[in-house]
Amino acid sequence: MFEEIFEGSPRERFFDVLFAANRSVVEAELERVFGELASYRASSENGNSNLNSSNLNDLASRDEALNDLYIEVTGEILSQNE
Repeated sequence: MFEEIFEGSPRERFFDVLFAANRSVVEAELERVFGELASYRASSENGNSNLNSSNLNDLASRDEALNDLYIEVTGEILSQNE
């Protein structure tokens, strides 16, 4: 079992864990990663060279940016799944 953790690429291990782990844990981690991505995108769009995860301090702006990401990723997955 322990050896299996190190078999394959990090990408393969990531997806194995993603699909096998507790859904709540995966959701929380994806929320964190998407939150950081949304902040970085907001910084980039605003021409801000100071990239950090606190660029979306306004909760409404953060929620809107996250919803945009969820819609974008969902659309990409569905369009490729046809």
